[in-house]
Amino acid sequence: LNVDSSAGDLESCVAKKTDDSADVKKELKEKKGLGIVEIESLREKQTKHYQMSDGTYQALSFGAPIHRKGKDGKWQDIDNRLYKENESYKTKDGWFSFAANLSSGEIYSVNSEEYSFTVSYALSVSKSVGSTAPAQTPLAVVENHAEKTSLSAYKTDAEKMDAIASIDNTTRVFYEDVYEGVDFEYIISSNDVKENIILNTNSGKHEFVFYI
Repeated sequence: LNVDSSAGDLESCVAKKTDDSADVKKELKEKKGLGIVEIESLREKQTKHYQMSDGTYQALSFGAPIHRKGKDGKWQDIDNRLYKENESYKTKDGWFSFAANLSSGEIYSVNSEEYSFTVSYALSVSKSVGSTAPAQTPLAVVENHAEKTSLSAYKTDAEKMDAIASIDNTTRVFYEDVYEGVDFEYIISSNDVKENIILNTNSGKHEFVFYI
């Protein structure tokens, strides 16, 4: 993710953004003098604010959302790791859900604060367009991103700042042989899903039908 930063006096930033919020003042008091630490009550969809070792603050704005609102209405770090739940792999907040197998044709669902939808594919394609359904039901192979490491695990301020700027919330889901010689790959990053259709053979025209 691209990162822009700005520095200044933390308390003036708080006054502008929060109208002297009691929650923010309480957090500032609790974290004063603790070195580099995030002021979580100042989080925005694409921005984090940090108290620095010298008492100033650093605001980091990212090129994509890094927070999603939890059930309590507070901004939480995006965690796109998928966990097996019955016949699906889901994020802990339920934002993304991927089918453990494609027997029904459903691939994934998105359930955000504002909308929800499910993406499915046609279970068979005629031989005239070059692909037929495989004999085996495609199974999901999930490669989760790493768990976020606490800043306390880093010894120097430089190491902490590198960790702060290096947000990884990218998870990969792979279905092999959805059709003969055709794989589906899904890259989840931030609040987005990128679909890659991988053709392993060059056997002519391919057409794929999806439903939303």
